Amino acid sequence: MKRRGMPFALFFISLAPFMLCQTTSTAHTTGTCSPAIAGSNNQVSISCTGMSAAKANQMIALMNKILAEKMDLSQVNSKLDEIHEQLGSVGAALNPFAMATPAERSNLEEADAVVNACSSFSLEWVSNRMDSSEASRQSRQQLPRPGTDTNQREAEIFREQYAPRLTALSNRLHAAMPDAPASPDFTQPTSAMEASQFGLRVFSLARQYQTQQQRSGRPVDTALVAAAQKAWTDCIAFSQDWNHALLAELNNSPRPDRHAEVSPSDNNKLDEYHEKLEPRLVAFRDKVGPQVPDFSSGRNYNAVENPRQLDLVCSDVLAIRNAYRQKVANEATKGSGGR
Repeated sequence: MKRRGMPFALFFISLAPFMLCQTTSTAHTTGTCSPAIAGSNNQVSISCTGMSAAKANQMIALMNKILAEKMDLSQVNSKLDEIHEQLGSVGAALNPFAMATPAERSNLEEADAVVNACSSFSLEWVSNRMDSSEASRQSRQQLPRPGTDTNQREAEIFREQYAPRLTALSNRLHAAMPDAPASPDFTQPTSAMEASQFGLRVFSLARQYQTQQQRSGRPVDTALVAAAQKAWTDCIAFSQDWNHALLAELNNSPRPDRHAEVSPSDNNKLDEYHEKLEPRLVAFRDKVGPQVPDFSSGRNYNAVENPRQLDLVCSDVLAIRNAYRQKVANEATKGSGGR
């Protein structure tokens, strides 16, 4: 076999000692992989260490095939690049967020965090108002704890309509992650806050699954992740309605008027909102909102005086977050040419 110029990449992997072909005389060099040329026919032998004989034979066959067929190595590399690009497109379709830029991934993480912070703050505010209303009423007259019937009714609705969805999603996610912590019993919510936390538990499990698949190079079931996200947002909405029903019962007023006025018990939560949560929501809106201008309501985040008004702000933040996620996914599926 005549000596031919070969790219260094073909000899980069360490192989067990082998010969590309027979030699007519002895030649020797030193090193982990050492080529030598000997004989009147310029025959080549290469000695390497660190790999099995089977792998060495595969490399011999590959290099001899390239030499025998006089293949253009630049065309081989071009074809490999093409295959790599196609595989990247498939990966983007299966998991578009894996193709997101670091800035986009940071924005997506912050979007999830602010949506959760807003909904949790709203639920806590409503719970505090409910407790304050109850304490005030109990101080005026000794009455049985109100809200028992409402809690039982709402818990039954959750048990029938939401628990089966959460259980099914949790089972599918645990099938992919057997070592993940067990989920709670979704059929036994004791409060609106716990019902919301059940939804967050499933969505957090889905995010853990998505991260595991990305790190291992396996495809992500995006429909499963989206279903977990939808279940979480539905649980948030249900929990808000649950608390509103309790307030309506406590205040003995129609549900549309349950947040008509600010009670003295709201002062602490209102101060906390303006000092801590509002700046974070505004920063997120100003950073991400311009990238999806059609999905921002233009609501004044400072004009919040009660939980109902905060619910509207949370809905606005959720709409911006969902639109931005869709934008990132759409751009990723276009491949490298779309960025």
